[in-house]
Amino acid sequence: ATHPRVGVVDHVACNPLGSATCEEAAALARRIGRQLGLGEPTSTPPVPAVPVYLYGAVREDGRPLAALRRSLGYFGGAAKGEWSGLSPQMRLAMANLSPDFGPEGEQVDEQQGAAVVGAVPWVHNYNLLLTAADLGEEELMARCRRIARATSARGGGLAAVETMALPHERGVEVACNLLDVSATPSAEV
Repeated sequence: ATHPRVGVVDHVACNPLGSATCEEAAALARRIGRQLGLGEPTSTPPVPAVPVYLYGAVREDGRPLAALRRSLGYFGGAAKGEWSGLSPQMRLAMANLSPDFGPEGEQVDEQQGAAVVGAVPWVHNYNLLLTAADLGEEELMARCRRIARATSARGGGLAAVETMALPHERGVEVACNLLDVSATPSAEV
């Protein structure tokens, strides 16, 4: 499927596993974000610095990943999925939202884009490929978007579920993220 992206790195999630805590995952996410924001200009080859936007437990406000992505133009400006640099929508969105680490404004490398880094409990991902020989591409996408909307918490569906419909070479992928299995058991997704 052609998942949207905000940059070459796009997304790094730190999840507490075993006896680890969300606070430990947040500390790791902060270190990763800081390093991505600094880059490694003296290495061979040089690693460019990218704007880094934090989410989840690494931030005091606990900003959710989906809200951050919406504010960065992820669902509109990057909808093509193939990374080919910042779209005009994403550049404008990034100009209006200062990164937590790294370059901003004119210093942002359009070919590298940005990265989002966060710490959250384990997220369950379900990606369903839907096909229909009797429907055209546009009608199949429209129906899959309705399914995704009806399934997501935002659309009045399952609590703690985020979804979106994505073009796929063989149909449409409905991507589902289950954020909290105590709110919605995985069997319901």
